[in-house]
Amino acid sequence: MQKIWLKIIGHKGNLLFWPILALLWIASVFYRLGANLKRHFSKAEIKTRARVFSIGNLTVGGTGKTPMVITLGKYFISTGKKVGIVSSGYGRKHALDIIGSGQELATKSADDLGDEAMVMIHALPQAYFSISKSKSNAAHMLDMRYDLDIILVDDGYQHRRLHRDFDILLLDAGHDLRKDSLFPFGTLREPAAGIGRADAVIFTKTNFHAVQPDYREWIRQIYHGEIIAEVNYCNDHVKMNDEKIPMENLADKKIYFFAGIGGFGPLLEHLKKRFNNISGYRQFPDHCSYLPSDTARIKKDLDKLIPEIVITTNKDFVKLSGFDFGLPIYYLDLKLKFAQGEQELRIALEDVVKE
Repeated sequence: MQKIWLKIIGHKGNLLFWPILALLWIASVFYRLGANLKRHFSKAEIKTRARVFSIGNLTVGGTGKTPMVITLGKYFISTGKKVGIVSSGYGRKHALDIIGSGQELATKSADDLGDEAMVMIHALPQAYFSISKSKSNAAHMLDMRYDLDIILVDDGYQHRRLHRDFDILLLDAGHDLRKDSLFPFGTLREPAAGIGRADAVIFTKTNFHAVQPDYREWIRQIYHGEIIAEVNYCNDHVKMNDEKIPMENLADKKIYFFAGIGGFGPLLEHLKKRFNNISGYRQFPDHCSYLPSDTARIKKDLDKLIPEIVITTNKDFVKLSGFDFGLPIYYLDLKLKFAQGEQELRIALEDVVKE
């Protein structure tokens, strides 16, 4: 369904799609009305003792929020801070609230935690996690149970009931918001004016797409803060449990790639530049649960293409590591590297912690 929707809104000039697009436009009008009412009446009712930093975006789909949460979590932990992380656990099959340390929750499955939460838990075993549909309740539970210095809220930019001390807005460098529309006529969760609430703006995936000067200037007209950073999303290795292989060692291997993520297209193009022989690939919806029919499609591809190595993302790997495809599955070992603005961001974060 997601793939069909993205195809429709991506072909607004096609007359065949106009009747459906008209319905989506009408729905977007009501969506805007609801968003305006929520913004007007919602207040930050819950304030924690710990400093709260939200990491979010303005669009439906992947801008790299989870890797940024992990990067910030590792940074704060390295400075001796006690860190908590809030997640909605999107895609999990159980609705019960879950709270505990990363070490305690590491034995649970993606069905219990959600794929993104599970990735963060494995990356940050020293942190404390609270997973709930309500991010404000999740933060409150963390604050009551643990004496934390920092709470990071994954995908918290639109969550208004929780008081935040610092809002970090991620913008995909390859996604020009000037050409987008409000959901479901487009992918915007809120009007672009929401950029103005940010305490820091970070362009992500700048090694995939350079930020155009006119686009940066347009952002500057809305965002009046001091921090505009740029981050490269780099994949230098693939991993499987304790095994780690440099990407350059796989350059000439016959590779099959699959993933269920929001930014599948740009990532695939990036991998095509790194590998000389991607024999096949398959895209699944973001947060795909991988039903037997999905794994059967992958297995059919592998039997037909006979690749030398199978690669996916960490978010997909945590849901499929127990499934036997007849070949080992590796995941991309994603790392963030700041291209600019890292020092300014760190100074701002530390200033908030010291307040």
